[in-house]
Amino acid sequence: MSYKRSQLDEDNFKWFEHRKSLNSLKRLGITKGGIRGLRAPFELNFKYPITAIVGENGSGKSTILAMAACAFHNSGSFTPQNRVRLNTSQIRRYYRYSDFFTFNSDEEGIAELEIKAEYLGKDAPATDIRRKKPDGKWNDYNRRPARVVSFLGIQRIVPPSESSTHQGYSKKFKKQAFDDNQRKQLERSMSYVLDRPYTNIELKEFNAHKLFSTMRGDLRYTGFNMGAGEHAVLGLILEIISAGKGALIVVDEIELGLHTRAQIRLIETLKQLCNTNNCQIICSTHSKEVLEALPPEGRIFIRRGESKNEIIPGISPEYAFGLLAREKTNELHILVEDAAAKDFLENILSLEVRERIKIIPSGSAEAVLKALAVHYRETAQRESFRYIAFLDGDQKNKSIQRIKKTLEHTLENRTLKDEEFDILQRHHIKYLPGNSPPEKEILTQVNTPENYERLAADWGTSADRVAETLNSCLTEETHSIFYRISQAVSFSEERVRGSMIRIYKKALPSKVQAIEKHITNLLGETNTTNEVVA
Repeated sequence: MSYKRSQLDEDNFKWFEHRKSLNSLKRLGITKGGIRGLRAPFELNFKYPITAIVGENGSGKSTILAMAACAFHNSGSFTPQNRVRLNTSQIRRYYRYSDFFTFNSDEEGIAELEIKAEYLGKDAPATDIRRKKPDGKWNDYNRRPARVVSFLGIQRIVPPSESSTHQGYSKKFKKQAFDDNQRKQLERSMSYVLDRPYTNIELKEFNAHKLFSTMRGDLRYTGFNMGAGEHAVLGLILEIISAGKGALIVVDEIELGLHTRAQIRLIETLKQLCNTNNCQIICSTHSKEVLEALPPEGRIFIRRGESKNEIIPGISPEYAFGLLAREKTNELHILVEDAAAKDFLENILSLEVRERIKIIPSGSAEAVLKALAVHYRETAQRESFRYIAFLDGDQKNKSIQRIKKTLEHTLENRTLKDEEFDILQRHHIKYLPGNSPPEKEILTQVNTPENYERLAADWGTSADRVAETLNSCLTEETHSIFYRISQAVSFSEERVRGSMIRIYKKALPSKVQAIEKHITNLLGETNTTNEVVA
């Protein structure tokens, strides 16, 4: 399903990009060495105040969350809810790498590691580098940029009824003073996320342990009788509200304990809190609904590799969960006229794009347009329309009105409104490069002296033989060109076509890049591309 930016999204993009002095985390990576499954060079870019990281188990999601939590130094008065109270007088409010990375004597620890974080500082983007020295010590934590950080791990999902600590102190929890504005904000958020009224929320504490209490109708009940998801959401929202403006909240598996609708509503609530409090949230997830609720700029997929992990930013939910299921997904169907057009696109597009699309030869330009119209007619929601037509270059001379008429006829004579047709024309009807069919376009562009040498080396013949063959085919019937060349050099048509398309790709990178960029924009689901493919 296509993602459409809301005004709330636009507001969040704006402050996150331009508001200085909040120390918003913009980049995070490893520049030397490695930690767990992540190895240098490794870098993530954060482009939206909420970032959800998805990937297989063992892909490095938890490691990234830990690195984010350790990127700043909380020297203020706010105490994250999971900071252990060492004794009644000593509280450590910041995180160290030892809070997340523990090694047995049989395991090799961390050494010669360099982690780089870039943040939007008061005057300009600034950089902090954390180094693990050979003697086992990290450089001074106090030198990190100042920012309130709270890490919420999966332990938050354990309800008080299953916590032996809470059970043991059940009679000792005392009511705490609660800011009335915070209470009302918490009640509004909880009521929206879980779709039932919450009133008179109270907070009770004993040492570092919290216990919530709320009213449902005439009944008051505490966390001992709340569901796990209910108690976890209360804790998350209160943490954001209490942390104040500009905080970084790091959450492991943010959807835990919540049903589908509540997950979607939670993300919407977090967007509002981010806009109000200018906070940043970095989380991991295994939920398709969480990804769907975020703009593409808020999604990152970590793909586990043999030697290093691959980062796929802006991933679509369909692609992400197809990868998790080890299934090939077709997020976009590309309609073309024939096998030559299909081969052209397959040979110029990158693997990252090819594995997300399906290219379908339809037989002719008219057949392509009719197929496009059929799928458009059968798509209930226009934002879910995942088809694009690439016509041969010689179709550029056809009348726009003729194209519109063909579409309307297949749409059972329904008149396309001008704005509707404009969207189809700009986003879903494109042309292959040149002003002729792809066979002729490829031959014309590749038929140069410098390319004779390249093809000669590839085909095991002389440059003169290649020149003679290509020039003799300039007057051939379009669909016979690759056949005649294949006969002359004793290779299959597919082999010949592939060789020439790859040279075309090197010779005309701007035309190739324009095609891939347009397809990538559609895969990125922004629905705002205005790219013109020549």
